[in-house]
Amino acid sequence: MRRRRAKNRRVMPWAIGQPLLSLRDALAPHMGQPFRNGTLNLITILLVLLIGSLLINFGTQVVQSSRLESQRLALVAQVGQMQQDNLQLQGLVEYAESDANVERMAREQLAMARDGDVVILPQMQAPEERPAAASPSPLPTAPEVPNWRRWWDAFAPPTTP
Repeated sequence: MRRRRAKNRRVMPWAIGQPLLSLRDALAPHMGQPFRNGTLNLITILLVLLIGSLLINFGTQVVQSSRLESQRLALVAQVGQMQQDNLQLQGLVEYAESDANVERMAREQLAMARDGDVVILPQMQAPEERPAAASPSPLPTAPEVPNWRRWWDAFAPPTTP
């Protein structure tokens, strides 16, 4: 008695003497209905696109985070410098408001003196006029050479025999 093959039984495509089946036809019985309609392909494509967009978004977030961290470090250094400048300026303000600075400014700029101080005002004498020194005799000057001749001599120096 001969055995009959069931209609839905598929033969492996590499079997000798059997017709080759397409990949879709070979895999369709094993994958079920969604594969035949193409919805599984659509879901796979959508998942790949979603994962790709998430990876791109993650990459941009990493780059932006790195840039923001470098900006933060620069700003921290700038704040430290400003705090040092502020301390220095506060010291200058305290000195400017001190009695010692007020007294110094009064003596130097307003020419004031304390009781009991002797003020000495130097008197400036007019500078004496000195007789003009005899000027030496001028050196003889070479005759004026035209500009074109200077250029000619610069590029084609005269030859000496």
